[in-house]
Amino acid sequence: MKKIYLLLFALTFLASCGDDDYDSEPPTFSAMTFANLSGADNDFRVGDRIVATAVQKKKGTLLYGSSYAWEIEPAEGVSYQRSYGGGVYDNAPQNPTDTIVFSAAGSYKVTLNAEYKPSGGKGLTSSYTEALDSGGSATYSVLGSGLFYYTVSLYGYIKVGK
Repeated sequence: MKKIYLLLFALTFLASCGDDDYDSEPPTFSAMTFANLSGADNDFRVGDRIVATAVQKKKGTLLYGSSYAWEIEPAEGVSYQRSYGGGVYDNAPQNPTDTIVFSAAGSYKVTLNAEYKPSGGKGLTSSYTEALDSGGSATYSVLGSGLFYYTVSLYGYIKVGK
């Protein structure tokens, strides 16, 4: 009988322990920033190499995979694009970046679509959108049920002169 009480106590204790420590969560972002590699602050010109950075305000947790896809609208004015493609997020939780050269002056919308594969339990259970400090917004979503993954989509705007 003593063993049964001990077993019941152990099961009750284990059931009462939360598994929040093992929940995966995607990173959250505060801004989409743009930097001119020529050193000219906020003076973006045709032909300049410009780095777009999605700045994380909070690192993600328990994520074994990440992938990033950048989009620029309108696409006709972009002559070169080289982005960081992702990898095992927990090994290198860096801010996603893209280096862009614009071939035409104008206003552009730069969008990052990120996907994160969790290695823990589901921490984010519903979608939400929040404004970025730099303008634009970020949308966080969880897709799938048993085998799930997180998606984050955020955007910012840049004006390029001649």
